[in-house]
Amino acid sequence: MNESQFIPFQTTDLIHHKVLVLAPHPDDESLACGGALILHTQAADPVKIVFLTDGAQADTQNEYAKDAYIHLREQEAAKACTILGITDFEFWRSPDRTLAADEPTRSRLAQLVDAYQPTLIYAPSPLEYHPDHRATAALLWQVVQTTHIKTQLAFYELNRPININTLINISAVVEQKQRACDAYASQLKYYPYTESALGLNRYRALTVAADCDYAEGFFLIESQDIFTKPIETFGLTQILPIDRGKEKSWPLVSIIIRTRNRNALLRQALASVLTQTYSPLEVIVVNDGGEDSTAIIEEFQPYLPIQYIAHDQPRGRAAAANTGLQAVKGKYINFLDDDDLLYATHIEKLATFLESTGESFAYSDCEKGDYQWQGQTFLLQGERRLFNGIDFDRDRLYFNNYIPMMTAMFTHQLWKKVNPLDESLDCLEDWDLWLRMAQHTTFHRLSGVTAEYRHLFDHNYDNRYWTLKIYDKHRDYWSPEHLAKQTWPRIEALQTENDGLKDSLRHAQENLEQERREREEIQNQLEPLQTENNGLKDLLRHAQQNLKDHKTQAEILEAEMINLRSQLTHTQQILDFIQNSFSWRLTRLVPKNVRSTLRQTLLRFGQK
Repeated sequence: MNESQFIPFQTTDLIHHKVLVLAPHPDDESLACGGALILHTQAADPVKIVFLTDGAQADTQNEYAKDAYIHLREQEAAKACTILGITDFEFWRSPDRTLAADEPTRSRLAQLVDAYQPTLIYAPSPLEYHPDHRATAALLWQVVQTTHIKTQLAFYELNRPININTLINISAVVEQKQRACDAYASQLKYYPYTESALGLNRYRALTVAADCDYAEGFFLIESQDIFTKPIETFGLTQILPIDRGKEKSWPLVSIIIRTRNRNALLRQALASVLTQTYSPLEVIVVNDGGEDSTAIIEEFQPYLPIQYIAHDQPRGRAAAANTGLQAVKGKYINFLDDDDLLYATHIEKLATFLESTGESFAYSDCEKGDYQWQGQTFLLQGERRLFNGIDFDRDRLYFNNYIPMMTAMFTHQLWKKVNPLDESLDCLEDWDLWLRMAQHTTFHRLSGVTAEYRHLFDHNYDNRYWTLKIYDKHRDYWSPEHLAKQTWPRIEALQTENDGLKDSLRHAQENLEQERREREEIQNQLEPLQTENNGLKDLLRHAQQNLKDHKTQAEILEAEMINLRSQLTHTQQILDFIQNSFSWRLTRLVPKNVRSTLRQTLLRFGQK
């Protein structure tokens, strides 16, 4: 494999199309595909932009009234469209951050697509982080599947770069794109979005640098390619294939999925299997007498080896599991109910451990989310949180099942030792299976979350009743002989632990007493120092007051000196005036005995 299989090494010309652009917010169109749109308008291609939300949530500082801010963003969008050369655009004004692939919005987009008949649609990648971006991708995906419109889809990257298969050279129009992006001054106050977008465009030119300075990247597909594929399959296009070369082949892992009347959840469960980093896999879907799931299976069969088995009538959870177990061919087995999900590394983590160690049972951690049905939507209530995460303790397992079913993987050989699941148990059949397996092997916990346990509260499920059934079935484990065998080692272990805790407590108390004595000694040393410190503070305060008084006196004396200097200067000026006067010089002509008297008279006169 070489790089050209993963990223384009030449640019593509996408002009001569009828173009529709889906922009979740005003500015997405310019930042993500502004260069491509300019090239379309220069080629006289018809271009229409739909701004789906009002973008009102971007005013994080609440500087504007909501309506005024929405109007401002639409004005900026109109200015940007003018720069791009686009005159056909409209605002749907869905509330920002609430866009959803619901029926009204989906119907509106379907009507638009049917009326406009675009041959190329630009839309955000389904892998974008922003919820409105993901909702836009989901809307388009569903509309394509319901209308079967034949067009090309160009998924663009904005706040999450993707693996692309198409590069468009925008070097000649990059300055025009920059002006369009800069039209959104209200957004640039918070972050230099233009700079980031152009930085990505500069980076995208890496593989075509000989002919291009700036490029926009897209993942381009034909609409027919997604007519029957769930949107989750887009993630597969973003996983680069691993060239394992001459590495050893890994054993087959069988995943058993039980389902009944929950096709929407089955699709999500299968999509989570698609994301697995491990291969080879096989999937056995057991429909326990529910609505037909054939259409769902057919969506995934091009990507997963799936065996679909349907019961004519509901036979229960345990029976469905047994049906799946009878069909498995893999060395390792993992259950996945239709309402749960596997994260990408789940199978790889567990299978690698079992294969490398020769152990027969391993389990990981999972998150638990509480869900409710709202119409046809399976919604999370609150936040996901770590569920259990408990190291293996065989005795504890007899009190409560702390190992969720989807987190565990075991060998085919181990299952053969314990026989089928107990079909008399309508619930907690997995707990019973674990207890029987634990009699043959030691379980190994691999810490780290690799799955989601999606809990749907069932009012018909009496946990206490079925728990007592499990206790009753396995009561022999707590026979007097077994209790004696199990209890005395635990008592001894607890006694040893207790002695250790006592020693630790004694050492802690001794350390605490030593610290107390040291604190008292320090306190005794501190008291005279505190007294001395207070005395020094008093002396300092008096000295500061004296200094202040002296400073005040000095300022008074300084003022007096300035006044005296002024008077002296004035007197000297008078003296100089008199001595330089004609009258003074005239006194030189009179006798000395008269001169002195005359000069004294002149001085007195000058002072007046």
